Amino acid sequence: MGTFFIVLSHAVTVVGILSLGYGAFVAMAATKSVPERIVRGLALTAGVFAYLAAKALGVSLPSLIVQSVEGGKWFSLIFLGAIIPSLAGFFLIRYMMASMKKHDAIAIRVMLMIAALVLVMFTDVYVVAAGQAKLEDMRPLLPNITFLLTMMCYIVFEYRPRDEAQME
Repeated sequence: MGTFFIVLSHAVTVVGILSLGYGAFVAMAATKSVPERIVRGLALTAGVFAYLAAKALGVSLPSLIVQSVEGGKWFSLIFLGAIIPSLAGFFLIRYMMASMKKHDAIAIRVMLMIAALVLVMFTDVYVVAAGQAKLEDMRPLLPNITFLLTMMCYIVFEYRPRDEAQME
């Protein structure tokens, strides 16, 4: 039974990564203005490059998180594996939804840059965690699971359609 939940958590995490990437792509392509689409694409690229620059400097947050979760004490598991990723997911999705409501070009560009940075980091954490996860241990996957869970819960409980026609 434990193996089923491990496989399920991997599947949900991969779907989450793909959904975040798709959402960023849709937000970039949503405008009809070609120059704005290019600038939004540059914002996505800048977010990826910011993460790659940190990696080039030797900053590896994913390795630190996964090592702390896998071999750490209960407080590092709770703090680094659940609380920090959960807060990051909460503040990211809150900012993204507020930016989308504003329909402000700069807010959407900043949102895309942050989304790309987080998406690449999230993927990196998953790759490191999946490489170290065993079929009987879900602890390395905890940061990704809590991050996605918080984002999904925020959307479920806070998103309200503009009109009733969207409810059907």
